[in-house]
Amino acid sequence: MDQLLTKLKKAIRLAGDTHTLEDVVDAIKAGKMQAFWNDDAIVVTQVCKTPRLVFVNIFLVAGAMDGVLSLVPQVREWAEKNGYTRVRACVRPGFEPLLKKMGWQRRQILMEFDNG
Repeated sequence: MDQLLTKLKKAIRLAGDTHTLEDVVDAIKAGKMQAFWNDDAIVVTQVCKTPRLVFVNIFLVAGAMDGVLSLVPQVREWAEKNGYTRVRACVRPGFEPLLKKMGWQRRQILMEFDNG
């Protein structure tokens, strides 16, 4: 688990440093985020509410690609069991062809500009 936490810290940094590891752990403990893991990977999700849709956002992933991909069905099953009809993820380009094989589709491209 220590290796996964180290990889999770790296994932947080690569995702834009919007949270600390402690922020994520606290959110999981408080039920504001969910964690799915195996020996090789961890996936952290959060439920997002918009005026027209409540969906599951895959917030962070860390670990071996095969380990991450093996958790995706678990996340989708959890979402369906809890009444969420959509799962969303912002991923690196390398994930796109792998997720497409699992039925995912591209909806948009995320771009950022750092002003500071």
